[in-house]
Amino acid sequence: MNIRQKTLTIIGIAFVILLVVLTLISHLVILGGFTQLETEDVKVNVKRSLNELSNTLDWLNATAGDWAPWDDTYYFIQNHNEEYIQSNLSDATLTTLGINFMIFINLNGEIVYAKNVDFISGSAVPFPDDLIKRIASNRFLLTHSDTESSKAGLITLSSLPVYLISRPILKSDFSGPIQGTLLVGRYIDRTEIEQLSQKTHLQMSILPLQSSSLELADQEAYVALTEDPEQIIIQRRDSTTIAGYALQHDIFGKPAFIVKIELPRKIADHGRMTLVYYILSLLTTGLVSMILIRRLLDTIVLSPLTELSNKVREIGTHGDASQRLCIRKQDELGHLAHTINLMLEHLLETRKNLEVANRVKSDFLSIISHELRTPLVPIISNTELLLWEEEENNRVGHQKEYLQDILKYSQELHHLINDILDLSNLETGEMELSMSAVDLRRLLENSLNIVKEKARKHQISLSLNLQDLPTTMNADERKLKQVLYSLLSNAIKFTPDGGSVTLTAQMNPSNDKTRPVVEICVQDTGIGMEQAEIQRIFHPFEQLEHPLTRKYSGAGLGLTLAQKIIELHGGTIAAESGGKGKGSLFCIRLPIDR
Repeated sequence: MNIRQKTLTIIGIAFVILLVVLTLISHLVILGGFTQLETEDVKVNVKRSLNELSNTLDWLNATAGDWAPWDDTYYFIQNHNEEYIQSNLSDATLTTLGINFMIFINLNGEIVYAKNVDFISGSAVPFPDDLIKRIASNRFLLTHSDTESSKAGLITLSSLPVYLISRPILKSDFSGPIQGTLLVGRYIDRTEIEQLSQKTHLQMSILPLQSSSLELADQEAYVALTEDPEQIIIQRRDSTTIAGYALQHDIFGKPAFIVKIELPRKIADHGRMTLVYYILSLLTTGLVSMILIRRLLDTIVLSPLTELSNKVREIGTHGDASQRLCIRKQDELGHLAHTINLMLEHLLETRKNLEVANRVKSDFLSIISHELRTPLVPIISNTELLLWEEEENNRVGHQKEYLQDILKYSQELHHLINDILDLSNLETGEMELSMSAVDLRRLLENSLNIVKEKARKHQISLSLNLQDLPTTMNADERKLKQVLYSLLSNAIKFTPDGGSVTLTAQMNPSNDKTRPVVEICVQDTGIGMEQAEIQRIFHPFEQLEHPLTRKYSGAGLGLTLAQKIIELHGGTIAAESGGKGKGSLFCIRLPIDR
């Protein structure tokens, strides 16, 4: 295996290892982050469902608060006059009010009047068997310690749960003495659950507390809620559905039923797609980098090294030390060629010296032989023969060439490859947008949720103001989220403790109907900026001169990257500030369709 093959093999193995490591890390980080977002989203929606139940109770309480402290009701409980019933307690009245039943009870615990209506038929129907018994057997619902007393909550019947409000019957000016109790109720039946589901845009259901009547997954949630009634249980049913559970208590503080919601796993789907795109981008970037590195190595190192090796082999084969290597570049290979040329010059000079020495020796023997020929012919002949044999055996050998230690150059070559890799990574800055239909409202809400914990640590209040937003817009969701996180994170970072950060979004602030534009703004009550600082804040490596900037270090590239991403979307980003200590405003303007 030659150096070219070894180099490409090492680069390929390193790339595969790097790709595997980055894939594993990104799998943990990206999917872990989206899983956390999904969990928080389900918890928020479970709380929304509970809030809707609470809102219905508040609304019923307000209705009861209109009827109980009323002179007509106050005297009706005493004189039982029929005119009050005819005028105020018709079936249509209760149906219009959204109330299933009203029960008037005097101080003796006796029911003066009671009516129960069905919303579907709009007419009076009998009370459930156990409702009156449940009320009559519980003095807590019929006892009020003062005129401001109000009891609101849920009670559970054998067939269904019920909203129940208990208010003392008073005069219109809220004066007493208390003459009895008004009970107002509404059944939490299938129709009520459907209305709540439509209002919250959630698939909502009510589960009884009898575990035997529940599905297996619901039973697991029931067991967990019995161990910790205050928690919200999250269950990922499969790759498409996630469910959330919470325990709802009755008016006596005891568990009443389980609220369950089911949601499609859109956040998890986005997480998986993000991971796929990220891995594909890594693979593409790696392959392009390998091709570029191979060409750079071939041009800068391998081809010149192969040419140098072939030339040295040619010189060694022919034994012509007068040839010289061509030096094209002043780098390590150029220095190696220069060193070989110096060695060839030394070999050529040594050969010339040996040839001169041989000539001197031959001349010397010739002279001596000529001078001694006459007196000592036999001796001369024998001597010449020996000298001739000596000359014949005295060959001049070719001095072997010693290769210099190549480890040093291998190490330098290795460092050079690393430098090229680093340079390639730094220069790979081309951004490609992955455009898709983005739920803008959810994107803004999720972006605010990401920085919520950071804001809480510094007692910074966060608020969201959305006006007339489109359902979706065409954009790169991951990069927009990166921009929003950068702006919100900067706003929190440079806002003193106790301040506020506001995220707003609205359509067509310039009233330009020909090109629909959404404007997203992040406003804070932070350190603010001077005009000169605003002009250079989007330059790379620029940072404000303020103690907070020294406390939170950074490269100064966040706003630069944000500006490039927004410009790639065909939008603009701008900053405003009233000066030092007067907060800052960053506004993004993006076209809806691009």
